[in-house]
Amino acid sequence: MILGLRTVIYPAPDLAAVKDWYSKVLGQGSYFDEPFYVGFSVGGFELRLLPSA
Repeated sequence: MILGLRTVIYPAPDLAAVKDWYSKVLGQGSYFDEPFYVGFSVGGFELRLLPSA
């Protein structure tokens, strides 16, 4: 049974700029931060930023 989707993935060619923007908008830093993927936890959901998406 599928209960719903819990992850949203956005392409982020300029990962540093997009990460900074989301940090300001969400009022929190990322919980995972590597050159290949940045992840934020937002209300029980995950926001992923991928430079290669």
